[in-house]
Amino acid sequence: MPGWSFFFRCGGRADCTRRLRRGGRRRPAARAARILGRNGDASHAGDLALALEAGWAGDSRLKILCGGEALSRPLADELLQRCGSLWNMYGPTETTIWSTVWKVEAGDGPILIGHPIANTQVYVLDGRRQPVPVGVAGELHIGGTA
Repeated sequence: MPGWSFFFRCGGRADCTRRLRRGGRRRPAARAARILGRNGDASHAGDLALALEAGWAGDSRLKILCGGEALSRPLADELLQRCGSLWNMYGPTETTIWSTVWKVEAGDGPILIGHPIANTQVYVLDGRRQPVPVGVAGELHIGGTA
């Protein structure tokens, strides 16, 4: 897999931006739009925002899996106009890449981290490691098998 594709998929914006230099000048937005238009490999919210800034028109056949940083509602709304579907992916480094998934729909609602993927359990626990009621803040615990 090409280096830029790996960094887009892994959400490495700093590395991606460095790799998108051309002739000593930074051109990350235009290059991100070309890469995304050709391969559909961008998955990091910051890189998707760069592609939109450069005028990326989108592709209705594209399913965007976005992770690596919080996906804002304004960015999600712009992306939803340019793709077939948009999924918010969440997972801390310790769980490899992604642990939960949420299909993003148009509207005013929040962008959620979603439901656990296969072979994964997610619990919100209090300071004594006891489950908290729905809607109560706590610490996210993720478990499962690979």
